[in-house]
Amino acid sequence: MAGLATSAFAAEPLDSGGGDHALDWVSSGDAQVTLQELDGRVGASSALLGIDLNDGNGHVAVAYDPTHDAAGGVVAAVEELGVDTPLVATPSVLDAATIADVHTYLASPELDADRGVGAAAYYDAHLDAVIVLTPADGPVAAAMRDRFGEAVVVVDGVPSRLSGPRAGDLPAHWAGSQIWNATTGAACTSGFTTYNVFGVRGSLTAAHCGTLGHRWWSSWVTTPPYDFGSGWGNGAFPTQDFQWIYAAGISYTNVIHTDPLTPASRSVTAAADPVLGAMVCVSGAATGATCTANVVSTNATNCDVWGCTPNLAYAAASPWSPVAAAGDSGGPVYTNSGSSNATARGTIVAGVFGNDVFIQKVSTIQGAGLTVLTVP
Repeated sequence: MAGLATSAFAAEPLDSGGGDHALDWVSSGDAQVTLQELDGRVGASSALLGIDLNDGNGHVAVAYDPTHDAAGGVVAAVEELGVDTPLVATPSVLDAATIADVHTYLASPELDADRGVGAAAYYDAHLDAVIVLTPADGPVAAAMRDRFGEAVVVVDGVPSRLSGPRAGDLPAHWAGSQIWNATTGAACTSGFTTYNVFGVRGSLTAAHCGTLGHRWWSSWVTTPPYDFGSGWGNGAFPTQDFQWIYAAGISYTNVIHTDPLTPASRSVTAAADPVLGAMVCVSGAATGATCTANVVSTNATNCDVWGCTPNLAYAAASPWSPVAAAGDSGGPVYTNSGSSNATARGTIVAGVFGNDVFIQKVSTIQGAGLTVLTVP
């Protein structure tokens, strides 16, 4: 499919740096503030489709569906906030309804027999198409091409929910710790501390890491290992891929492991969904903490033998930047706040190439009756 249509609202690049200038701006603190403000203005708009972090012309292009932006809300917000920046509004050729149809069909019963090999989808603003990550010669790829033609681009890859060290986590337990399932031996990562409607604290991990009632352990430096709690709720897996972990007498707090970065830990003081285009930090027990991935989609779907998990965010870094690996599932996705705090954005669900991550949004977690802890 051809790239995004030329925009009447496209500003000139601020210099001749081309794509490098766009990427430099996106990684700046000013850009994170601007993108957060843009999200607050139009983040809930059905017209907002995605963002191209490097259009090759020095622009950071916000893709929007002009048929859903009749009042010009997205365009006006980008024009106002993008003054003296490379940020531009660019109308898409692909419409929001077709993008929604791709996600719906991917999760449909028609593909149930074939989807177990793995498939995921997200809108790519650079190509103005929906990327479908699945074996290129497989039946899902063929079905998607036949049904949607140039609206989809198949990329050969198999999404993997990342069950696999950050060992030695003692009470009060932190997010980003290595935990393992006492029944299956699966190693995963703890997510943010949350509390339920009764004010009882617990932790999170990915639902695909273990079933309800399974016991979780932490710390390899003690015998027996520390009890981390049991899985009490799994968020209607696979529609949602998180579970709540709790046991009486076990303490949890609002701190996350952020090593090997400095500082090596941060306190969670706020919670909000990932922002399109913004940089996020990912902290898994296997990979450690990295802050190199930018959110390129806030409407992604991941499917495998367990079924489909919709309404995910998807973030990616440059090919040589590790983001998530086996054993990182359930770990915290966050943004830095000041010198020692963090804003919870979601939890790790899956990845494909090692430099990317599918994210369970914090709003989905909190919509299930849990609240992210933002005080000690």
